[in-house]
Amino acid sequence: MTTTEIAERRTTGSDTPAGNTPADISLQLGRCLKTAFQHSVIETLVLLVAAGLVFCLLNASDGFIGTKLALLILNLAILLSHCYQMLRNQRCKDLVLKQLDLAAKDRAKTNRLYDLSILDPLTGLHNRRFGEQSLKEAVERAHKTGENLAIVLLDLDFFKEINDQFGHAVGDVALKEFSRSIRKAIRACDTPVRLGGDEFLLVLPECPRDKVNVILQRIGTPSFYHEGIKINVCYSSGSAHYQYGDASESILARADEQLYAKKAARTTTPPKSPLRAISEPAVSASRSLVPTWLR
Repeated sequence: MTTTEIAERRTTGSDTPAGNTPADISLQLGRCLKTAFQHSVIETLVLLVAAGLVFCLLNASDGFIGTKLALLILNLAILLSHCYQMLRNQRCKDLVLKQLDLAAKDRAKTNRLYDLSILDPLTGLHNRRFGEQSLKEAVERAHKTGENLAIVLLDLDFFKEINDQFGHAVGDVALKEFSRSIRKAIRACDTPVRLGGDEFLLVLPECPRDKVNVILQRIGTPSFYHEGIKINVCYSSGSAHYQYGDASESILARADEQLYAKKAARTTTPPKSPLRAISEPAVSASRSLVPTWLR
């Protein structure tokens, strides 16, 4: 953390207690280490003086009464010096641990802020801004290396009907369940993105054409229960693969055309009731008690 950032924290009224900022701890640690070095030098001089006095006293007459007392005082002085030095070292150790703890907390806070800037808060997938940047970088990398690149646009079907009939809270559950299925279906190198509303994007680097259908099959048809009713989360998809000279906009446009062609085909041949495609009761015995569109 720079001095400017520390000053900004102090001026903005940060909740960090006085004396617990990294700069303060670093200052205390520096003073502690300086003092410890000074005491080490003093201790070394005391030991040299003590060794000289011991040599002189041992050469003195055995009848000298203060010899044993002087040796005892020297030993006590050396012992106290060692104890004091141990306390100083412990103080330095505590300061180092405190600074590491603050650094870890700052790092965790930075990671949380970074996650908030790139993740969609509802689904946990990447947000639109991060997805567009990721797609741009993937296209540039495919242009340089010639590797396969596929993208898939996903759009939920009958999502408005789910919201209208069950409420927006259930619609949020549908989005979460669908996002969970996406995360399970893709690879670690893939980038799942929520573009907004019920629209999603998958950026699939190094993905051959035949593997796109495999990922879609893994996603399947997510479902969940609400008040005894099973709700299926259906979707339409459109995919496109990188062609030489493509930009992120052109590959997105081709996937978008395919997606809405499928949506249009679904619209021209709709089921008798769209809601039948999205929900069914959990208990078959209760079919006669629910509206027709839920059967």
